[in-house]
Amino acid sequence: MKGPVHLFPRTHNKHQTSYFFFDLLRRLYIIIIMKYAAITTIFVSSLAVAAAFTAGKTAFVRSSVATNMSSSPADFVNAEIAAHDVVVFSKSYCPFCEMTKALLEDLKVEATVYELDQMDDGADIQNALLDLSDQSTVPNVFIKGEHIGGNDAVQDAAEAGTLQTKIGI
Repeated sequence: MKGPVHLFPRTHNKHQTSYFFFDLLRRLYIIIIMKYAAITTIFVSSLAVAAAFTAGKTAFVRSSVATNMSSSPADFVNAEIAAHDVVVFSKSYCPFCEMTKALLEDLKVEATVYELDQMDDGADIQNALLDLSDQSTVPNVFIKGEHIGGNDAVQDAAEAGTLQTKIGI
């Protein structure tokens, strides 16, 4: 086992002293480069994720201030499902939600999207969705009043062609 590392070498040999300082500088350089590389990677990744979630995406986000305060989350969910052909209850950071929204966008489907994580009563709405659909996860997709399911169910239905039939395209 090596002993303690000394800031200055104990030897007075010119070659060993030069090597020690060279090695010290090399290690500091690597630490600094790795630190900035990590910070840069995190920053660039954050920008990429933000761009992917917002680029050309249309999402309707309901705040509880804009709704009738006497209506319950269950009433809201039922009213929205009845009022719109395609309703997606989503969360803005969810990659599965993003895949579902991207598929609907590719199919040129006008979907009403609610980002539950950006709504004051989003957790209550998600609980109401659980009571209605027995599904606790997002995305939670409804087409013409019928519960379709999550991303896997939507992707499978699109691949089989049944999603397009239900939507009427």
